[in-house]
Amino acid sequence: DREKIRRVCQILLRNAIHYTPENGKVTITIQETEYKGKESTNVEVVDTGIGIAPEDLSALFTKFFRAKNAIRIVPDGSGLGLYLVKHFVEAHGGEVKITSELGKGSSFTFILPRK
Repeated sequence: DREKIRRVCQILLRNAIHYTPENGKVTITIQETEYKGKESTNVEVVDTGIGIAPEDLSALFTKFFRAKNAIRIVPDGSGLGLYLVKHFVEAHGGEVKITSELGKGSSFTFILPRK
């Protein structure tokens, strides 16, 4: 579903931009790869933003969850964006991964098998 994957990209890019301070950097990398024995596409969104506390990482993809430091930057978010990212990617047979360091930035990667 092209529209759902477009939405995944929009959410990840919007978050990276919102949570990266002025003069920060957002990088997008798209690569062909192999995932579970299938030709796949790997999309990575990396930012130099506020990062995510280790204690918040496990709940990050939970419906309505927002990290404490994110609420201070964007107080009116719904907490649904990353939940939708995980739901849409997994519904397409893929996987979402995150690495983050508080105060240094985050890297969100999603891998989708090509049908």
